[in-house]
Amino acid sequence: MKLLLDENVPRSVFDFLKENHFDILWIRESNRGISDEAVIQLAVKDSRIIITYDKDFGELVFRHFIKVKGVVLIRILDENVAKEKLLELLRSHKTTLADYFMVLTEKHIRRRKIGMFK
Repeated sequence: MKLLLDENVPRSVFDFLKENHFDILWIRESNRGISDEAVIQLAVKDSRIIITYDKDFGELVFRHFIKVKGVVLIRILDENVAKEKLLELLRSHKTTLADYFMVLTEKHIRRRKIGMFK
């Protein structure tokens, strides 16, 4: 599974996912300061799922109909809890992340089909 971590994802989450052998591109290292639209373009080009803390991606996907493979929006403040919940999500939903916008909280995972975008 190929992931693209937004610039706002903490280093500890990046390091944790790397340690767990995920294929990751991290915007903070590769393209710091680019727009959300440019993040989406990189994700689409490399067929990557976006991991972010930025709610603006929901606006771009659902209101502006910008094409994207999939998005996981993390809504957990505690980094240690976020890492564990994210790993659990990535392992349990690895075949269903594409085509969904997922919101990850401490207690729930909300999924919304992105629609006709693949």
